[in-house]
Amino acid sequence: MLVEQMVTKGEEWYSILTSWYGLFVIVVNVIIPLFIKRFTMMQYVIGSFIWGAGISIVGLINGHPFLFIGVSIAAIGLPISGLARVYLLQKHLPDEMLGRGFSFSAFTLYCANAFSLLLFGLFSHIVPVRFLFTICGLFICLFTLYYFVKLFRNVRGEMPYTLLKRRL
Repeated sequence: MLVEQMVTKGEEWYSILTSWYGLFVIVVNVIIPLFIKRFTMMQYVIGSFIWGAGISIVGLINGHPFLFIGVSIAAIGLPISGLARVYLLQKHLPDEMLGRGFSFSAFTLYCANAFSLLLFGLFSHIVPVRFLFTICGLFICLFTLYYFVKLFRNVRGEMPYTLLKRRL
């Protein structure tokens, strides 16, 4: 819907952007394991933030190159958070609970997708789709920032950026 509103020949551009997104996701999924052997909750949150930033860029900035940039950024963040989620499930669940854990994870993702698509469809009749993309992306970014701050405070009350500086 957004691409049709932003450019002429929206169906063709949507097909091109979907292919671009798929290609980027494949490349990122192949490259990530070369650099990251063990995932942490921090990487999950960072991946989610990157994904939200990509969605926000698609909604905020008009023009062909920015569509590709936003889609590329989203295609980087989504596999990072997805791979981190899978790794964390495997790491923290007992072997006999892995099937249930992955089933529950898939169930919650499908429910979230169905619910968000329902809301997106309903709200698209009221507000512009660009606004929805922007708001959804910004909400993802804000929630991940909030979670980042809450999750990564250490016992002494340090903020995450001081922890990051020490790790770098």
